[in-house]
Amino acid sequence: ATVDLVATERERGHVEAVRLLTEGRWSAAGRVLEDVSIAYPWDALALQVGHLMDFYRGDALNLRTRVSRVLPAWDESTPGFSFVLGMHAFGLEEMNQYTEAEATALRALALERKDGWAVHAVTHVMEMQGRIDEGVRFLADRENDWSPDNGFAFHNWWHLCLFHLDAQRHAEALALYDTRVHPGPAQFVLTLIDATALLWRLRL
Repeated sequence: ATVDLVATERERGHVEAVRLLTEGRWSAAGRVLEDVSIAYPWDALALQVGHLMDFYRGDALNLRTRVSRVLPAWDESTPGFSFVLGMHAFGLEEMNQYTEAEATALRALALERKDGWAVHAVTHVMEMQGRIDEGVRFLADRENDWSPDNGFAFHNWWHLCLFHLDAQRHAEALALYDTRVHPGPAQFVLTLIDATALLWRLRL
């Protein structure tokens, strides 16, 4: 027997976004996911994938606004709210709204200490404001939250390296490169990007 499956409007949006991505049409795919998010603000997959697409494309405005549009539908009673706050915090930081970004990220971390993206947002704020020693302490104090079993940890380690570089502590940065940022064969292309960027900075 066969079963006829009828996709919902939301599911058709996801399929269309995937199709556009396979064609290399990232902006169009991002707009489709934006429509999905507007119609279904609790669709965390559409929101996060769209957010990452904005990130990879360097679209700072949508890094903030994509999340801002759906945020009124979320609150502390909604599972995953802390992670939505973490995404919003990073978007705020990328739009140079540093005070709001840090407050939003810290609110996210108060709800979920292991949110590596919220940690990342705070780290960006401190880097942009030249709060080098504070940034080192922030990452070190929370290492057990953002580092273990986190596929994004290498990037937060990279940010710690940048703080050390800002402070002219080149040996510390190189040691972290060897042990944390790129200790072996890379599992993600992003790891190679961070590794290359750090070696380039060290060379300079």
